[in-house]
Amino acid sequence: MATTTVEHCGVGNDLLHRVVEQHLEEFLSRAQDTGRELPPWVEQTFRDYLDCGQLYGGFFHLHCPDCDHHRLVPFSCGKVGFCPSCSGRRMSERAAHWVDGVIPTVPVRQWVLSLPWLRRFLLAREHEVCRGVLSVFIDTVFSWIRQRLDMAEGQTGAVAVIQRFSSSLALNPHFHVLVLDGLYQRDEDSGELHFHCLPRLGTEEVKQLVAQVAVKVERWLARRGYGYDDRDDSEDGRADNDAQVMMQTASLAGASALGDVASLPVRRFQVIGGKSYPLPPLCAACLGYNLHAGVRIAEHDRTALERMSRYLLRPPLPKGRLEERSDGKLLLKLKKRWSDGTTALLFEPVELLARLAAMLPKPGSNAISYHGVIGARAAWRREVVPSSPLTVSLGKLDKAQNSVVARPWAYAWADLLWRLYSVNPWNCPQCGRRMLLKAVVPPPATIRVVDGINKAAKESARAPPGELAVAK
Repeated sequence: MATTTVEHCGVGNDLLHRVVEQHLEEFLSRAQDTGRELPPWVEQTFRDYLDCGQLYGGFFHLHCPDCDHHRLVPFSCGKVGFCPSCSGRRMSERAAHWVDGVIPTVPVRQWVLSLPWLRRFLLAREHEVCRGVLSVFIDTVFSWIRQRLDMAEGQTGAVAVIQRFSSSLALNPHFHVLVLDGLYQRDEDSGELHFHCLPRLGTEEVKQLVAQVAVKVERWLARRGYGYDDRDDSEDGRADNDAQVMMQTASLAGASALGDVASLPVRRFQVIGGKSYPLPPLCAACLGYNLHAGVRIAEHDRTALERMSRYLLRPPLPKGRLEERSDGKLLLKLKKRWSDGTTALLFEPVELLARLAAMLPKPGSNAISYHGVIGARAAWRREVVPSSPLTVSLGKLDKAQNSVVARPWAYAWADLLWRLYSVNPWNCPQCGRRMLLKAVVPPPATIRVVDGINKAAKESARAPPGELAVAK
């Protein structure tokens, strides 16, 4: 007779989850002690994250009838924030959608625009201004491509992502844009669209383009009344009483907002021998604007395109970069060593929560946009976007009480895991057979069902009282 085993697929033991759970109240208390109010949606984002992946919030019950193995898959919060699980799911799903049904099979170049320090606070607080600056940037790149190919009627396209963070979790709004590396033009005789690739790009051309971008963006901002040193932090007079504004200001400066010694720089771990590095090829700066165009993806390399798309959509804090020290402080490993030799940053738990709070966008702030021929209303869109491939789904899990209409291009959880890791989550880890969806368990029945399954596991294993046969 097979022993009943139970597998919990939650995130309760994740380091970031434990840090938020243990220090959220302290963080809220320290924010209140500053005399400012934290926006309610910031606190709600943290609380939603604590509920994400918890069995008491509801779960899918998968069961293997051959070996009596149970897999409990909790519901996710599905909110836009810093949750590595939900953000990772959206990242993988959106990247797959771009490759399968949005970006044509043509060469693609990534353009990354970083902004002057004095502009970052403005763009972080004013989403419409941020979207306006992005539009100016993309229009400038499109015009430059037309001039370079001498095709005034040609059209190109782009997918843009507004990122609000850097690898150090500092507030840093900047733009990652995947631009079709050339132009579509309709043949006058056949009526068909043909794609014309850009010739080889040089660093001097990037220098000329970033100068155009800097001038056009500053003119656009000036016409709307924003001076170069104007952060526009008044926001109807509420900024002085907004705790998130204080955290964003500290994050931009690389300082601590709620640590033991507020306003001091975050502690760094440095390697001796740090030095300044020159700008890499196809990278240039002008008036504090930095433009990088060094990554180009070949026409048929769809695997690299999907990998790059995931990079654009990545969560602010991927799993594996955060470590907990014996003194309770948190070590954030940097993706790359800084020019001064810094390899990691040291945070108190409340400092880390303040960094996360600073980068949270206001509800309704869309960070993804489509431009040119792949825009939603583009006349040539149907002719250039690829047709989604016919695939056989491994099977999807749906909340029984969810009345929201699914996106037509949504991918099943199991299909994404198979696409990324070649792992079929429907297969039983004990015997390899396909498990069956036994039930969708919403609250308040969750505790009763979990207790019943654990009780069956104990009785099956004949374990002494207080011990469970649980595989985690």
